[in-house]
Amino acid sequence: MDLKDKKTAMIVGGIVLGLGVFIYILFKKKPSGVEVMKMNPEPTPENTLDMNLILKKGSENPEVAEMQRILIEKYGQDLGTFGDNQDGIDGIFGSVTLAGLLNAKQVSEIALKDL
Repeated sequence: MDLKDKKTAMIVGGIVLGLGVFIYILFKKKPSGVEVMKMNPEPTPENTLDMNLILKKGSENPEVAEMQRILIEKYGQDLGTFGDNQDGIDGIFGSVTLAGLLNAKQVSEIALKDL
């Protein structure tokens, strides 16, 4: 067997091995009754909020509260003393939140993904 034949055999062997691994992974079954544990089981704002929901005056939801947090922390807006902690975060899109959004982004409605 010369060098060219050895190279060809190694390439073919590598391809066959790679295909075998691919097929094994593709058809590998999870053991029944076993739940796969996620790395981050705690919900975070990024995976529980609707980032595409358009927020506008009158909206009342967790997305508004997140927008208010962003307006305060990222844009330095003063949203008054609303909410449980009197920090301006109450989840209600009212006049003060509207003024903060207008100051920060020059828009009257927005989705979280655009902040």
